[in-house]
Amino acid sequence: RVWCLAEIAEAEASQIPQKVLIYDDRCVDAVYHKLKHLDIRECEATRQEDKDEILASIPDIDVFCDSLQELVMGNGGLLSKFTDQEAKLRNAAKFVRRALEF
Repeated sequence: RVWCLAEIAEAEASQIPQKVLIYDDRCVDAVYHKLKHLDIRECEATRQEDKDEILASIPDIDVFCDSLQELVMGNGGLLSKFTDQEAKLRNAAKFVRRALEF
């Protein structure tokens, strides 16, 4: 939802500590690709005029999206636990490929 991303960014700008609790990792797995490529322009709102108002309040949407991506999925981000797992799996796959070369 567009307002959720706007609120996450506003809380960060206001230096309000944030924490995300995920009770089932499958929830994140189901939308992982979208989370890795967050773009507030692609988010939904109940009313189009609400979305238009939120987007109009963002001076540079590309910079906003980049900052939001780092805040959510970056090193130490709200969902970094999941990106850490991805990095570990990539490293494990690299290790296996190297082992198979011998």
